[in-house]
Amino acid sequence: MIMSRAKWSLRILDAFLKTKLMQNIPRIFGAIITVGFFLSWYSVDLLGVKMSFSGFSLAKIGGERYLLFIIPLAGIFSAAQPGRGNHAGSALLTCLFLMIFGPNEAGRDILTREVGWWLCGAAAVGQLITCFLAPKEEVQSPLVKSMMGTNDESSTQGNHGAETKT
Repeated sequence: MIMSRAKWSLRILDAFLKTKLMQNIPRIFGAIITVGFFLSWYSVDLLGVKMSFSGFSLAKIGGERYLLFIIPLAGIFSAAQPGRGNHAGSALLTCLFLMIFGPNEAGRDILTREVGWWLCGAAAVGQLITCFLAPKEEVQSPLVKSMMGTNDESSTQGNHGAETKT
């Protein structure tokens, strides 16, 4: 009885993993990463005054922190373009930048991580996991197709016809 329920549960899970909805879950995580970038990442309470900083405000500080602007761009690109590589790249870049641009030793004691930081981190981990569980997406973008070296038959035949007329 228990074994049949386990098999039944595995069949349902397998069917869900093969659905079109499962292909879109990494894209949703990409959008969540983008939204989390603009929410509060850190807060500090100094003499009764609470200040908070979003990923956007930290990136505006300048210097090497300008690289933080890659996080929402990678999230947008991942949400807009199909492909496991896009999703995995967005997730890995987000995790990497959250670790690199975190507070130093002294700042860890007074700064508190807020909802935006946790949302970006959790969405990046979820995106990384689901991008490999989801069925492989068909790459439809002409830019990505050209980068991968796949050309349509019609476009190559049209070019050869133009060359023979000259």
